[in-house]
Amino acid sequence: MSNAGRIKVLTPSGISTLVIGILAMSVMEPAFATRQCPPEFGKKSDGFMMVGWSLLLLALMAGLALMYLVVKRTRGWKLRHRLPALLSGLAAMLAVWIGGLAIFFGGFVFTC
Repeated sequence: MSNAGRIKVLTPSGISTLVIGILAMSVMEPAFATRQCPPEFGKKSDGFMMVGWSLLLLALMAGLALMYLVVKRTRGWKLRHRLPALLSGLAAMLAVWIGGLAIFFGGFVFTC
């Protein structure tokens, strides 16, 4: 019988190889992200970094405002209705914060 049509099942040793590969890639990425910029790029201007810090602050404030509005809007609701809304608001706040951090680091810190 031929092995051409069979699906290979991951064994524990296959899974551990996959996990080791993923860990190796995750360790390598920060080395590329933090490499030094070439000298011709020079130092980033203070105005550029001010815009970056302002966007980060805006994301943090927007996340807090979003959570505040969810708490204020759901006041007086029964707990079984309010709890999912509060958890959704918390998830949205964290998503806005993580998005702001990603924009800050990707667009302002780790760029040459």
